[in-house]
Amino acid sequence: MPTATRVALLGAAVILASALPGEAATIFSSRTAFEAATGAKITDDYEAADYRVGDVLDIPAVDLHTAARMNAIFGQTRYVATGWSYSYINTDSVRGSSYCSGCNGSFRLLFGNTSLTEAGGVYGVGFDVLSVSGMTAFITFGSGATQDVAIPDELYIFPDAFFGVTSADPIVSLHVGLPGGGSWAGPIRSATIDNLTIAAAPAPTTVPEPATLALLGLGLAGLAGAARRRRPSRA
Repeated sequence: MPTATRVALLGAAVILASALPGEAATIFSSRTAFEAATGAKITDDYEAADYRVGDVLDIPAVDLHTAARMNAIFGQTRYVATGWSYSYINTDSVRGSSYCSGCNGSFRLLFGNTSLTEAGGVYGVGFDVLSVSGMTAFITFGSGATQDVAIPDELYIFPDAFFGVTSADPIVSLHVGLPGGGSWAGPIRSATIDNLTIAAAPAPTTVPEPATLALLGLGLAGLAGAARRRRPSRA
């Protein structure tokens, strides 16, 4: 194969590899495992008092918010309702408050302006799945790559499930809806989430450099030699 052709193919392979999602993005079904694999975290449990005062509708069990108000309350993740027009906060006497968009509509979560944002996104995103049916997480990464991941179906009557993702390629947004980021508003499909967590990468583990280890070894050897020289002789 001519050298020029090999170089061209190698360049194409590098471009393709850089566009692959998440540099081995990892999907989690356990909050415990997700939290163990991440660093600093921020969780919105949707219990802030302002969530219960909707600027579109304010009734005891349901509050409807415009995107501007929804984004301003906690001030981290940005919300875009892509099926219906508004964000909903549902209040349950047992579970507390949770988030949806009509609860049978799609929505997008944006992570470009959080306290943990780096290079346009965050390292990890996770949430409790209260009620999901037929919905897909369409994830967009900082490199421009995208990935579809089916969210396991879950009903209120069962213990909360969990969905999470981490990636060294920053997570810019996550759309809960149809594959490819398609919107949905209607029966059959649904999505209600709680305890939305954004996370930074874990702190790197410090490993001594080889030169440092070599110097340490020489130092220990010197101490051992000095100790032998000081040892008194026996009769």
